[in-house]
Amino acid sequence: MAKYLCVLLGLLVPLLSAADDQPLDHLSINGFGTLGMVYNPQDKAAPVRELDQPDGAGKGIGFRQNSLLGLQLRYDVDREWGAVVQGLSRYDDTGSFEPVLSLAFLRYSPSSHVHMRLGRIGWDVYMLSESRYVGYAYPWLRPPVELFGLMQLNAIDGGDVTLTQGVGSGVISTTFFGGNGNRKRLYLTDNVSANLKDPHVWGGHLDYRQGSWFVRAGYTSLKTSPDYDYGAIDAGVVAALVAQNADLNDLYGFADMNFTSLSVSWEPGPFQLLAMANEISLSGKGGHVHSALLSAGYVHGKYTPYLSAAWMASHPNQDLNGGHFRQRTLSAGLRYDVTPRVAIKGQIDHVSAYGASPLLRQHDDYGHLEMVTFGLGLDFIF
Repeated sequence: MAKYLCVLLGLLVPLLSAADDQPLDHLSINGFGTLGMVYNPQDKAAPVRELDQPDGAGKGIGFRQNSLLGLQLRYDVDREWGAVVQGLSRYDDTGSFEPVLSLAFLRYSPSSHVHMRLGRIGWDVYMLSESRYVGYAYPWLRPPVELFGLMQLNAIDGGDVTLTQGVGSGVISTTFFGGNGNRKRLYLTDNVSANLKDPHVWGGHLDYRQGSWFVRAGYTSLKTSPDYDYGAIDAGVVAALVAQNADLNDLYGFADMNFTSLSVSWEPGPFQLLAMANEISLSGKGGHVHSALLSAGYVHGKYTPYLSAAWMASHPNQDLNGGHFRQRTLSAGLRYDVTPRVAIKGQIDHVSAYGASPLLRQHDDYGHLEMVTFGLGLDFIF
């Protein structure tokens, strides 16, 4: 994973410091993209990559869920000041690939120990979350949906500050961020969606790097005023809501969410090992959503075979007709680096779900579900 993190930092993050004897490239234009295909041989359910995608990969071949294109313009005035603007086109809550401004910030680095950004920045709530759309930066066909698919925001309009200090043979970095979110609508089931209005975010994370180890612990608070649309929701759910004088905001708990995460990456030699554990605490009767990931890969020349297991489960304080759900995905894949800027990936996913998983569309039977999908992806940077 460190190899891909280094590529990612070089592509997406402005140069925060550099040796004085190196020339400064004031203007640079970079891009990234993925042409992704998913084959779903069954019609049991249609998986999505993230909550904001209204339609999933139904029976047959689909390209919408994983394909995207991004372009970034970076201008460094000097070693202290610079700016980044990035556009992104992906299948999102509008049901289209309409480009959006995903990043637009000024950066200020008065020293190698202090780095600041102001403007539109990525929502770095988990390890790799700010860069989850740069497919070349990680081994999988897509980031495991049980963790990264639950993210409610793409970016925040605000800022962050990172303080870095060497400790022994390692480095500790502390990041604090805050601002307003820019995500619009989340699709919870085929019939229920939530529009997150005026989301306010603050939080931070603590990183420690030493040799082949990278550890991150993070906490984020998200407060919003959601509007719900449940036009064709099951009559039984509506009856339960009326009988208990409850509203959807109280049941889903999106008005106040808190995220706690712990991630550990270890790369002894050619091995790539990653473990993540997250908890989303919801207000009202929403309870908690737990998710976890174990991933292992082995770099052999241009080939990187990998295995991963991702899991999520909700624990609502009050369960109404599928409010409790579980989903687990076991994945096996192979990455082949065609060139230093192009990679091809193939992946097989076995999905096991129970209840009204928010990452499955066209799934009316909330009992136990087993399905297998196949995916291919072409990732590139330029």
